[in-house]
Amino acid sequence: MDHLLDQGYSNIMVLDIAKEALDLSRHRLGAQADQVRWQVADITEFLSDRSYDLWHDHAVLHFLTTPGSVLLTVQR
Repeated sequence: MDHLLDQGYSNIMVLDIAKEALDLSRHRLGAQADQVRWQVADITEFLSDRSYDLWHDHAVLHFLTTPGSVLLTVQR
């Protein structure tokens, strides 16, 4: 997210099941943290109220091993 913010991207959301992990990232970003939407949630149960052009997960999808674990909708 650091590089995305530095390049002028907006509407960035970071989701993690661990609040502590999000808190560490928030602290590291300092003032830029206010430009990110932080969400504590289980990705298998999360429904966003926004649409995003890109999803980058950091090694989470390999944990989703059963059919129906994730519903992915791509909008154009």
